[in-house]
Amino acid sequence: MIDINSAKFLLTAGRSATGGLGRCLTLGRQSMSVPRAEFIQFLRDNGVPPPSPGVDEYSLEYLLRTLGATETAAMDFSDYEGAEFIQDLNHPIPAGWKSRFDFIFDGGTLEHVFNFPRAIQNCMEMLQTGGRFITHTIANNWFGHGFYQFSPELFYRVFSEENGFEVERMIVHEAIPGSPWYEVVDPEAVKARVEHIGPFRVMLLVQARKKRDAEIFRTTPKQSDYTAAWAAAQKSGPVPAPDATGGSWAARLLRRFPTLGRALRVHLQPYFRRAWSLRDTRFFKRVN
Repeated sequence: MIDINSAKFLLTAGRSATGGLGRCLTLGRQSMSVPRAEFIQFLRDNGVPPPSPGVDEYSLEYLLRTLGATETAAMDFSDYEGAEFIQDLNHPIPAGWKSRFDFIFDGGTLEHVFNFPRAIQNCMEMLQTGGRFITHTIANNWFGHGFYQFSPELFYRVFSEENGFEVERMIVHEAIPGSPWYEVVDPEAVKARVEHIGPFRVMLLVQARKKRDAEIFRTTPKQSDYTAAWAAAQKSGPVPAPDATGGSWAARLLRRFPTLGRALRVHLQPYFRRAWSLRDTRFFKRVN
């Protein structure tokens, strides 16, 4: 599903691609959630030439063609929407599809595929060197929408140098009209978990580039803060065992008096809203 945020992100990515997008694949046949008049005005505001007579200007395919796509095709589990490539992404792709595309767009498919590691590996393998993968996917507060909600840590570890990729850009935004964009830092770079708590649904826009062919997932991706902790433990020795009495005095007190714990959580909500919000500039940088 294409909304105004994914349309803007695609426009930026397309204009930065030397020679245009080339051979493009979308996961699923993507429809527009932007009102037709708003989408056409968006095209005009960004200098996209008007469609020729008889061309459906209200489509993702039209936007991709204006950005230099030489081929546009869709991949789906079935052909009920006319997809050109039929594939269950839970399973490996045919060998002939590897390095087949210059650009792959996921507008909300991967969270519905149970075998996510296999599905994302398929996407990575279908790209040729220099190709780009873009996803507009769900993060916080999408409970029950699909099998998964995704985190920045996941995509930074998947699209790693070891796997032959790099994350060129990652944006987080709330799924409300006019929501600002924030660049998301790599948890490994800031040596902290990049977490967020908020009242609205949150989405991620991720752009990754394939730098070279590599054996994808030769080593299973690991969460960066744990990797750092294991490395530190090797240098300094094992971490002391937890307190046999049940943790700190504060933890024991809160377990003994759960009503007090609930009251404190309510009292501390303003602090948590600041510390784990998109206003936390350690992790999120507002985009102009």
